[in-house]
Amino acid sequence: MGKAIAFEKKVYLYSENSGLNDLQNTSAFYHLDRVDKFMGTLEEFFHYLMKCEVATHV
Repeated sequence: MGKAIAFEKKVYLYSENSGLNDLQNTSAFYHLDRVDKFMGTLEEFFHYLMKCEVATHV
């Protein structure tokens, strides 16, 4: 993940719950502004990704 961020690649993290926000059990990378965190169902995440990627290519 560090290399992806360094090369300015879009990074998405997915979780069904708020575990992504747990500072004691996650990497510091998870909390950078460049990392896009999503919490919800896998189906919702898929639609979110499609929406984000279409918006960046239009």
